[in-house]
Amino acid sequence: MIIDLIGGSYEHRFKDWNAQRTVNWYPKITDQKSQEKNKTQMALFPRPGLTEFVDIGGDVIRGLFTARTLTQERCFAVVGTSLYEIKYDGSASSIGALTGMATGSRSKVYMAVNGNSELMIQDTMAAYIFDLKTNVLTRITDADYPGGTTLDYADGYFIISDGNGRVSFSELNDGFSWDGFNFFTPTFKPDRVKAIVAYREEIYCFGDETIEIYINDGTTPFIRQSKTSMYYGITARDSIAVHQSGVFFLGKSRTGGSEVYLMGSNYSLTPISSPAISNKLNSYVNEDAEGIITTSQDGHIFYHLHLPSLQTTLVYDVTTSMWHERQSLRPFPDTDGASPQDMYRGRIHATFKGINLFSDWWSGKIFKEDPSISTDDGNIRMLKRTSSIFQNELKYISVYKLEFDVNSGNAANATGQGVSPIMMVKYSIDGGNTFEDEEFISLGALGNYDQRVQINNLGTSRNWVISFAVSDPVDVVVMQAIANGSFGAY
Repeated sequence: MIIDLIGGSYEHRFKDWNAQRTVNWYPKITDQKSQEKNKTQMALFPRPGLTEFVDIGGDVIRGLFTARTLTQERCFAVVGTSLYEIKYDGSASSIGALTGMATGSRSKVYMAVNGNSELMIQDTMAAYIFDLKTNVLTRITDADYPGGTTLDYADGYFIISDGNGRVSFSELNDGFSWDGFNFFTPTFKPDRVKAIVAYREEIYCFGDETIEIYINDGTTPFIRQSKTSMYYGITARDSIAVHQSGVFFLGKSRTGGSEVYLMGSNYSLTPISSPAISNKLNSYVNEDAEGIITTSQDGHIFYHLHLPSLQTTLVYDVTTSMWHERQSLRPFPDTDGASPQDMYRGRIHATFKGINLFSDWWSGKIFKEDPSISTDDGNIRMLKRTSSIFQNELKYISVYKLEFDVNSGNAANATGQGVSPIMMVKYSIDGGNTFEDEEFISLGALGNYDQRVQINNLGTSRNWVISFAVSDPVDVVVMQAIANGSFGAY
């Protein structure tokens, strides 16, 4: 009997029902055309590390955005109430003060660019236009500008979810001009708009209980798209992330309970959170959750859902339809001196000239995703995997060997920690509620690209769970993780 220990993250609160969890590794499925040549159908690959791209200093970054026009590609960040331009050489230059914006706040700042090379910057208190042609920063002072939260651009208009629960839009190709009559209120149900996003020439309006879709008919300019409204609301305003496959968000149905949804181009709404993921999400309200979409160098598309209440980041791999988690070491200790794992430090994402950039949750730093780095800003990136429970009709299972086939030949640190990486292994015989003492297994010296390690004679149980982890700054690929055993009596 051979039991595969590789998989995703689907931990249930009743661990003896489902204990499996994958942190900072992600399951990768082999190319179908080469399956016969691969060792296994699935392996665990480490996510890239984060290295400092630029340190602006000061408060936490509230906004990060790449403005693309026909002639320019420029990256901007908002720290506190100041606007900066991020340069390709890893430097930052101050543009000016955003006087009137919220001070002392971690709340997000939203940015969008129109066809007239105007970059609009907005939070709940104020909004500005930065002219990309003249490099002039000017506050929007139009008396009819209603203030708002989320911001996007479509068909020549800046569009916002305004402070009145409506959707307002600017004059055509002019972010400075706002007419008090340029708004619409979703009418399918009496529901305040919490967030908007532009997707495939349509405006998706998210409320507490409904989603309504509007289009530019060339006359109104925005009218509701017939037969597209639905009885689903949004739980977390900033969980929305857009990809060509659809709109991802943390939402809720009228019957209650939060799910992660994908809304496709044909208005289909598909829950992509498994029951275990939903159970984890519904243990807290999570209205402060935030979502981003990224694409890795190996072509995987990831929807990240940052969950401050749970101190973790749940990640849905669009490529494999599997979940895993990402965490980073919090860069400051708790009152007891411990430095726990927390959310993935890559908070807000922007792609700039082919580089994946992330703002930091905890500082004014901007990170670059770097597959050659096995740490997050120099801090340990803990790789963890806890297997699913394996049992067979309540029979006893005798496990006489645990075997790991790993590649640990790549490391960011050629000296010191990581030269002789260690895997920490422990096992549970009660479904993952408690574990036996941890064992430390050498993965071989740096440069070993084919290491097979094993533990023998574990014992007998009805509910086995295996957990293994690596804390060294090494990119460890787990190509096989299997338990060898045999069934016994009831």
